[in-house]
Amino acid sequence: MTRLRRPLIAAIAIVAGIVSFVLTWTLVSRGGTPLLVSPFLAVPVALAALGLIQAGRGVLKLKQRKPTRVTPTQAATIALTAHAAAIVGALLSGHMAAQCAVALLSGDSQMMREQAIGSAVTGIAGIVVTVIAVLVESWCIIDDDDDDVSGGAGVQASPA
Repeated sequence: MTRLRRPLIAAIAIVAGIVSFVLTWTLVSRGGTPLLVSPFLAVPVALAALGLIQAGRGVLKLKQRKPTRVTPTQAATIALTAHAAAIVGALLSGHMAAQCAVALLSGDSQMMREQAIGSAVTGIAGIVVTVIAVLVESWCIIDDDDDDVSGGAGVQASPA
């Protein structure tokens, strides 16, 4: 597995935002109602971020050879979870930024103000998840071992 690069995460958020903006703006301009976003959607997103950082702390303890319940197999699972959470957080933050922009640009109604607030709060939670996921993924990098079998002074075969 390769690490996520920050430009790729930013590109995911930007593309998700552009696609979401175009689709939502088209819907609203034709008289439709956008998918309403409650600020309470940020609560499960924040809880997921807290769970991820707690799991990442277990990986840090494992790397420092301190007592922990995390096994190396679980550490790999946590790394994959952090990888996926970074992508999902980027998608969520891009989508919510677009929802907020459409709500702010489309008129001065109470519903659109609430939509802008809900989208902004949830978008910030998406950014927090993305940052935490990238941090936890960096914690899951395994240091090189001392017993490298691919090179160095090992046993060499002699010709028969």
